[in-house]
Amino acid sequence: MAATLDSLEFEDVEFDDVRLNSIKNYYREVPGLKTQRLNEVRSLLTEISNLRPCLDDSFLLRFLRSAKYRPLTVLKRLKTYYFSRNLHPEIFQNYLPSNTLRAQALNHIKALPYRAKNLSAIVVIKLGQADFQQVPFTEVLRLWWLVFETLMQNPMTQLCGITVIIDCDGASQDDMSEINTFLPVCFDVFHTDCTLGIRYLHVVNVPALLYLLYQNMLPSFPPEDYHQAMFYLPDSDLEELHNQVSLDYLPEEYGGKLSPSSYVDLNSMVNEKEDYFREHLQYGVLNDELELD
Repeated sequence: MAATLDSLEFEDVEFDDVRLNSIKNYYREVPGLKTQRLNEVRSLLTEISNLRPCLDDSFLLRFLRSAKYRPLTVLKRLKTYYFSRNLHPEIFQNYLPSNTLRAQALNHIKALPYRAKNLSAIVVIKLGQADFQQVPFTEVLRLWWLVFETLMQNPMTQLCGITVIIDCDGASQDDMSEINTFLPVCFDVFHTDCTLGIRYLHVVNVPALLYLLYQNMLPSFPPEDYHQAMFYLPDSDLEELHNQVSLDYLPEEYGGKLSPSSYVDLNSMVNEKEDYFREHLQYGVLNDELELD
């Protein structure tokens, strides 16, 4: 779909815009270099005897773009990507959309129809609509990963990433405790080496105790990461979110102008990729002796 400056739809894959061209230059998106680096990465991967990776162009480009077309960085990230699946079989052993139907029925993860100012796709997760006593949190996580990996098949999203808004409004204390239990797993899989494309995380309506934990952890973050993960107490100013997303493209509940009916359903998009994810079940680490460098 062709996009204009007033219609940066999250499903668009290409359009002529100075911001996108600038991002392409930053990530060294040059046609001649693209083919050369694809061949180099394939050559490096075929030398690893205990790893069976996907070698399709579209899959490898997801890693090449985020690594600014540096083959050795891609190699490291791909090894981490596949190794993390062995570490967390409770999520990835049944890594198919058809194994997330209960999580999908919660109807708690949506996309916004338009992109952020940095051209990232925007995903909204409403924890208050999830019930982790009825649906295991591992299944919910599986759905989240499948959503992010589906969105990352879009070339523009591979370059510009994903902005995630997590809304804690209505989440029970038991649900928040369940989430806290899985924080180490979330960190492992959300880590940049796994290339899920998460550029910014905005957690809104945060309970006081979780906000205090965030404040205590903030000094340990690298300075460049301070504004990549933002936590907001209920009724607080969402200034950083508003700086990143135009109010015209943000739902009313977050201070924007979009109606609640504007959310884009992601379940159908993920379910259409059932065959894609089933094919990818054949790839991975052949044993646990893969060296991550």
